[in-house]
Amino acid sequence: MAALLVLIIYPKKITTMAYKFSELNKLGDEFQRVFGIGFKPFYDGLMSVVSKQLCIDLLKFDEWLHKKHGNYEDAGQSMDDCIREHYGDEGVKLINEVIGADGDDVPPEPEPEKPKRKPKAKAAKEAAQHQPSSLSHQPSIEDAIRKAAAMLMAA
Repeated sequence: MAALLVLIIYPKKITTMAYKFSELNKLGDEFQRVFGIGFKPFYDGLMSVVSKQLCIDLLKFDEWLHKKHGNYEDAGQSMDDCIREHYGDEGVKLINEVIGADGDDVPPEPEPEKPKRKPKAKAAKEAAQHQPSSLSHQPSIEDAIRKAAAMLMAA
């Protein structure tokens, strides 16, 4: 169900799933390596059959995260934040691959800064104008689930 909710909210971000049925063991190994637990407890059999690809039950995964790391929402974190903090960008990337998101929210490797030759006052003014807004942040997985649940409740 959670995978379906993500499909509803992120229609432009959905790509093909990274894992086919024949790759269940590979996905299990990746989950074990990254999260320290296999994929089986989070496997969504019904959605996998319907979509003909491996799907994750994000609600079960969220419950597991809460058992392992506490109620991260109380600390102002999203599921994405919690995964990134404890499992790094690799954990976020793996979850995005399983749900079929393109992974735009995984930050790219930082490029080395080139020395600037602008006067300090001009450089500071330009930097202030180009600060990313917190509103430009992409929605978290929880935001997607909440929006989809609200849409389903309204229907």
